[in-house]
Amino acid sequence: MKKHVLAPLGIIFIISYTSIAYAQINFVGPPLITPEMRLGPELIKLLDKIEARSNTLKSFQADMLFEQQQLLIETVTIRKGQTYYQADDKRVQFRIHFDDWLQKDREEDITSIKPTVYDEDVVFDGMWLTLLNARTKSGRKQEISKIPHNKEAFRLGKGDIPLPFAIKKNDIIKEFDVNLVPTDPKKPETLKEPAYHLFLKPKKDGSFAEKYVALELWISEKTTLPLRIRYRANDDEITTVTWSEIQADKGINPKTFEITVPAGWDIETVPLK
Repeated sequence: MKKHVLAPLGIIFIISYTSIAYAQINFVGPPLITPEMRLGPELIKLLDKIEARSNTLKSFQADMLFEQQQLLIETVTIRKGQTYYQADDKRVQFRIHFDDWLQKDREEDITSIKPTVYDEDVVFDGMWLTLLNARTKSGRKQEISKIPHNKEAFRLGKGDIPLPFAIKKNDIIKEFDVNLVPTDPKKPETLKEPAYHLFLKPKKDGSFAEKYVALELWISEKTTLPLRIRYRANDDEITTVTWSEIQADKGINPKTFEITVPAGWDIETVPLK
C-alpha cells in the first residue's frame, strides 16, 4: 500500500495577425484545468491533511471488525480481531489477528448466531508475509522482499497490500476519481466519532481498475486516522474493516511481530526467486 509540477492556470496561445486588415487579434485559449482544481480546495486541504498524518504515523493498534459480503450468494462473513502496524524510515511491520469466524445470510439476525473460535494471523515483518491458522495447524511463509519494505511499498497503487496508513495525495488523484461524501442525517454512520467519508472510484487506466469497483475511506475528523475502509471488488464482494479503541504512536512490543510456529504444524515456505 511509492512516489509533478502543476501546469500554470492559464496558457496564452499564439497571437495572430490578419494580413488583410492589419489588425492585431489576441487568441486566448481556455485555462488548463488540473486534476487538483477539479477536486476543489476543501477536498485538496483534506487530502493534504491525511497525507501529513500518514507521514508522521509511527504505530497504530486497534480492535478490528472485519465484514465481507458475497452479493451473489447473499452471505456475510464477520470476524473480530486486532490490527497492529508499526513503521519507521527503514521498515514497515504489521499483524492482523483474527479471534473468531461467523457466517450468516445477509438478512439473518446476527444475535442468533454464535461465532466459532478461529485463531488466525497475518504477519508481515518487513520481508516475510506469514499466514498461520491454529484451527488447521497450517500456514504459509512467503518472502516478499530481500530488503525490508518501508512505507513506500504500501502506498496506494504501489503494492499488493493497500493499507490506509501510507496515503499520498498525488497517489489518490492519480489512481481515483475522488469525492467527499456529504453527511446524510437520514443515514447516520455507525462509527463512534465524526468522520470524513471519501468515495474513490478507480480510474480506467489505474492499477486498481481490474480488481476494484470502488474504495471508501472514513477518516476521523479529530485525529485524521482511518476509522474504516471498504473495498468493492469486481466479483461482487464487499469487504469492510472498521477500527475502534485506537492507540496511535504509543509504540508496539517488537515481539508482536515475531512468529514462532509450533512443532508439527504444516508450513509451506516460499522464498523470493
